[in-house]
Parts: sequence; structure tokens; C-alpha cells
Amino acid sequence: MRPYIDNQKSTIMPNIIIHDVGLRDGFQIERKTVPTDQKIRWIDALMASGVDIVQVGSFVHKEKVPQMADTDDLFAHYAKNGKRNPNTILSGLVLNEKGFERGLACGVEMFCMGVSASETHSQKNTGMSPDKAMGQILSMAKKAQDAGKKVQASVQSAFGCGFDGAIPEDKVLAMVKKYLDAGIRNISLADTAGHADPEQVIRLFGAIKKLDPKVELACHFHNTYGLGMANIFAAMQAGVTYVETAFGGLGGCPFTKVAAGNIATEDFVHVLQREESRTDIDFFALLAVAQEVQAFLGRDLPGSILKSGPLIKPKAKKMLQGVRVLDMTNVLSGPFSTMHLALLGAEVIKIENPDGGDLARKLGAVPALNQKLMGTSFLAQNANKKSITLNLKAEEAKEIFRKLLKTADVVVENFRPGVMDRLGFSYAEIRKINPTIVYCAISGFGQAGPDAFKPAYDQIIQGLSGEMDVNGDERLHPLRAGFPVCDTVGGLNAAFAIMGALYYRQKTGEGQFIDIALLDSIMPLMGWVAANLLIGGQQPVVMGNDNFTAAPSGTFVTKDGYINIAANQQKQWEDLANVLGVPELLTDPRFQERDTRKKNRKLLTPLIEEKLKTNTTEHWVEVLNAKGVPSGDIYSLEKALNAEQVKYRKTIESIKDPDLGELKLFNLSAKFSATPASIDAPPPTLGQHQEEILGSLGYSKDDIKALKDKVAI
Repeated sequence: MRPYIDNQKSTIMPNIIIHDVGLRDGFQIERKTVPTDQKIRWIDALMASGVDIVQVGSFVHKEKVPQMADTDDLFAHYAKNGKRNPNTILSGLVLNEKGFERGLACGVEMFCMGVSASETHSQKNTGMSPDKAMGQILSMAKKAQDAGKKVQASVQSAFGCGFDGAIPEDKVLAMVKKYLDAGIRNISLADTAGHADPEQVIRLFGAIKKLDPKVELACHFHNTYGLGMANIFAAMQAGVTYVETAFGGLGGCPFTKVAAGNIATEDFVHVLQREESRTDIDFFALLAVAQEVQAFLGRDLPGSILKSGPLIKPKAKKMLQGVRVLDMTNVLSGPFSTMHLALLGAEVIKIENPDGGDLARKLGAVPALNQKLMGTSFLAQNANKKSITLNLKAEEAKEIFRKLLKTADVVVENFRPGVMDRLGFSYAEIRKINPTIVYCAISGFGQAGPDAFKPAYDQIIQGLSGEMDVNGDERLHPLRAGFPVCDTVGGLNAAFAIMGALYYRQKTGEGQFIDIALLDSIMPLMGWVAANLLIGGQQPVVMGNDNFTAAPSGTFVTKDGYINIAANQQKQWEDLANVLGVPELLTDPRFQERDTRKKNRKLLTPLIEEKLKTNTTEHWVEVLNAKGVPSGDIYSLEKALNAEQVKYRKTIESIKDPDLGELKLFNLSAKFSATPASIDAPPPTLGQHQEEILGSLGYSKDDIKALKDKVAI
């Protein structure tokens, strides 16, 4: 037999697009009614897992296939409320013109349509001959393409039929050619009854590739005779990139003699991920959907992993796995920087003063936590880290630090310039111990210059950077930002610089010194404002909540509160005026162009607010966004932290602390498909990892006790 799995992963695993058809192909033959709201929950879960396409249902006769009666309602739900994952495509199956018109009306994004190569199956499935069905398909495909919709056309029963037996391959290819001649570029072959074998699969798909090398190929295999997975891999070898599967292995056709379930989506993803492909998909979220469906239906589903029992969830690969960071930092800028490294998988060892540790341990709004040296300010930015204590004025502690330096990749500190030099650990001395070290020093003003040795906190930098000068309005000016923006931006800048230095070291083998100043870090964030002065000679004017680049763009009063509107483009301004019912403003010479609107914004704002005050913020946000005019509510911090979008993005995650209970902390805001960040451990207590770290350096428990007695640690 010709081999159907290539030994090279690059040919086995092309860029596979997963199309889950369980809601249609699976539920269409179920007797138990599945409520619409339950389907929505499962569709949302599939989208959240990262599946590329979800087939919501089919537009068939509602009495003949009652499980599909709510297909229009499901699409209408997502057209109105939006998708959990905007990248997921929602597909629907159409068999005739009437179903197509329904799909077009309710917002189908991808039309799946097909003709059976079997005369008998075609008559039972659609009430039409293959030739008549083909005519309808080509007509519907053209209308869908004209409407800007994605189209997939399939040949059903392409590999054989329980009614008519073997299907001539020339007949299948002739049908495919009609699709190609009609400009359809996504072609699927469906093994409706499960008769295919790998050699036949390679042969047929290979022949289609010869007809059009650029065609997108899709496959749909039932697992009636146990060859489903083998057929999928054969199809991928032949160039198929769209693979149709179903959660739990559900599937079947009510109009054919034999049609067991599909290959389970979670089984297929499991195989892909074992081959280091499609690691962006949340396998365990997929498995959870299959488990829920199985429990709902009250019977065992055919999926292999569902039958095999629990799997151990593997730890995701981390980008900085194996990188050791010695974190000498305190309070905010430094710990915020190393927190990002820790979330990316670096082993971050906080080296703290034995007398109280990081000052942030005593800072926060909860006195009881401050007394435990676990203040909220500390908890906010020290997850995933380890903690040891070293009194670096003691020689024994210095020797421990030297040993740690030999094992480290990065050192980060945020002392005033000169402190590390006085301790005997300047960059020059550290480099002698570890020539490839990346050393990052964070300070208020940098390591040199007229202000280098001045003390600096965030408030000081905000004032000296000009940031407070561009904030506020005529009533309140200057005005600081409501959170320590300079410290946090400085920390981000440091994390970015460290990542760049590690990449350079990987390429060249060279470490280096990084000098981060909070003052330097914040000033480029004012690039647009500063450019007007540096290049245009224009002094900044405080404008409160207005946007200096456009009008109307800012905060406005509504019937029940405030709304942010950013009509920054001419069309957005025109749409805003029309939505508000003030088209006369579009011809008013004071407001016709961007620059004149900016000059006359104080005249324009009350005219807009007069209309906005007639309805609520919620109303205006909905209608303006629907017209493409960017707008939004102004949330309290509490409401923002609990917003659905924030929850969906998992911006905040929970971790259980053995003493403090559940902690809600910020995860990394960047979402990586192959190496996702995660919160794996709560912030450490002071010196929590002393025995672990010192033990790895060869210190016994007695040695550690002696060092504590000497106040070296």
C-alpha cells in the first residue's frame, strides 16, 4: 500500500483550518431537543477554544429536521450581539434556494453547499437529481460570492454510497470541474457513509490539485469503518487544509443507510498538538465541550479521548523557560518589569533585604496584609516569582550572590546609581563572574547626567517629564495621572529591553548593560504632543477630555451620564451628525472641515450635547458604533475590571494562595498562540524559597541556619 503519512512534519502538518460541524452534522440526527441557549453556550465555547470555523446549523425544512429549526435564530443572535471570538467564521449548510435566502438574511458568513455524487442519496437528501441540484448550487454560489460571502462547495458521497455502491472517480472530478469553472475556490469531498480508504483519498484529492493547484481543499470523513483519522492524514498529504470534524465524534446523515460519527475535533487537535501543530487551540476547552454534550445527551459519544479517561493537562511551553533572572528590585518599576519576565516563564528570584524585604510588602489599602508583609501593592506584581533574602553587606551573602550570578542570565536592579558599585557588584565586576550576563539598571534619570543621582519617585518624574503639564483643563492644571504611569512604563521599557538583549545574546553570545531611565521612558509616550512643539513650534494647550487632533472627539454629556465619542474621520463626523439628527451642521462653514471644527469645538460641543441629552449613554453607544462612529461608556474601575471583554481576554486571572485565599491578578496582556503566559504561582512570602535556592547551590539546612544566625540571610 502506498504510504499516506509522510515522515516530515512540514508535509504532514500544513496550516490546518479546523471546521467543527458537530452542531449541524451531529445534532441533526439527535432525538433529544437541544435548546437554543444551550447551543449558544457551546458555540461560544468552541469559538473561545480557537476553532477556526463553527458550522452553526443547516437551512433545511424545519419539520423534517426539527433540530435545525433554530438555525436562523442562532445566526441572528451573533449578528446582533457579536461573536465571542471575532476571528471565528460561522458557517451554515444550504441545500436549496429557499434555504440560501434564509441564510443570506440572517448573516451566514460562510455558505457550505453540496451535491451528492449518488443519484439515490441526492434524491433522498434534497429531492433533486445531482444535475438539478448542481444548477441550484452554482446559482447560489454566484449570489453568495456577489454578496461577499465565503463559499465552500462539496461533492457528497464522493468515495462511495450505501445505496449506489462505488462512485466513479471521473464523475466526482467532473462535478469538481463545474465548481472550479464557476469560480468556486474552496472544494470539499465528503465521505458521507465512510467508504473511503487512504489510497483513494490521495488519488482523488491529487487529481483535483492537478485541475487547479491553487484550489483550497477540504475533507469530511465519517468513521464508519475506523479509517476516519487515516483518511484525514492522507487528505492532508494530498494538500487538504480544511478539515471538518465534530466535537465528541458526533455525526451522521439521516438520508443514507450507514453513516457513523465524524472524527472528534478534540481527538484530531490532540494528534496535531502532539506533532507541535495548532498549539494555539485550547485542547482542554474543546474536550470540555465534548464532555458537556455527552452529559447532556446522556450517552457515551464515539470520541476516543472521551472514552479513554482523564488526560493530564501538560504545562504550556513558555517563551523564557530556562532563563534565570536575579531580581534586586523594589516597589514598582523593577518588580513590574520582572513580573512580565516571570509570566513568560523565566525563573525570577527576588533577592530581598532580610529586614522586611521589598518595601511594597508594606504598601496597600489593607493594613492586615501590610502587617503580613503581603501588601496589595506587592501582590499586584510579584506572581510567579521566588523569594530569598540576602544581606549584601555581609561577605557570606556576597558569596551566595556570586554563586547565583554564575547561574543567571539576567540581573535587574532599580537602586540609585552607584549602590551596586559600593556593594562590590558593578556591571564590570559582575561581567567578570558571568561574561554573558544581561544587566538592567532602572533609575529615575539614568546612570549619568546632571540629575542622575537625584532621588526619584513616579510623581517627581511626572512633573519633570512635562506629562503633568499636558494633563487637566483650565480649572485643574497641572494634573498628575491617576496611577503611577512613569514607574509602570519604565518597567515595560525595561522588560522590552531585556528581551531584546536576550535575543542579541542568543545570536552573538554577548551580554550587555542596559540603562533604563523613567524620565526617558515616559517622554516618547507624548510623541504627538511633543512633535507639535519640537517640529511645529506649537505649545500644548490643556483640553481636559477633548482630543486635540480632531473634533468632535472627547467626552460628552448624555441623558444619564457621559459618553466618549471619537469622530476623528470626516465620514465619522458626517455619520455622527446624521445619527443625531443634525445634518444642518454638515453644511455649517464652522464645522465642515476638521480644522474648522477644531477651532470651533466650544461652539460645536453644546450643539451635539443638546441631542445626546435626549437619550442614554447605552443607547448612543449602540447606535453610534453600529454606524461605525467609535464611541464608548466611561466605566468605573470596578465595572471595567468586570467587563465581559476583559473576562473573555483573561486579562485578570485567579490564583489560590494557601494563606490569603483567592487572589485576582493581572496576567500578561500580550496573547501568544504557541507560548501563552499564565499565572502559575502566587506572590511569594519573604524568603519562601530560601532552602530551595540555596540548597541548589550546595548549602545544607545547617549552613542555612548558621547564615541566618549571622544575619547574612
